[in-house]
Amino acid sequence: MGVNAQNKASYSIENGSYRVVAVKHDSKRIESTSNNAELLNPSTSYFPNAFTPDQDGSNDKFGAVGINVEKYELKIFNRWGELLFESNNITHKWDGTHNGTAVAVGVYVYTFFAIEMTTRRSISKTGTVTLLT
Repeated sequence: MGVNAQNKASYSIENGSYRVVAVKHDSKRIESTSNNAELLNPSTSYFPNAFTPDQDGSNDKFGAVGINVEKYELKIFNRWGELLFESNNITHKWDGTHNGTAVAVGVYVYTFFAIEMTTRRSISKTGTVTLLT
């Protein structure tokens, strides 16, 4: 009883959507097709815990490092709660100054808010950064 079976599977990715099709050929054809699965690029963001705004070209500015975020908002405060810096652009980072004057070495508080581009989820973070010389 020799049944000649031919099996194959294929997949397609189109506009971030993924679908698998499996086919088994024998005396009765069997085909199975998956649901569409959407591939999302998650957002990634992180903050350094210290920076040195000494104009040496390394760690001179503080801000988020990330991808796939929108509606970005970063605020930097001193220990008295005074707003020192605010940005709505992930490429615009804090250079360690307030009103054009260098701030003192120390610890500063930041708040961060963004929206993930693909999932539309909100991201909120609060932390501290140490300004070193």
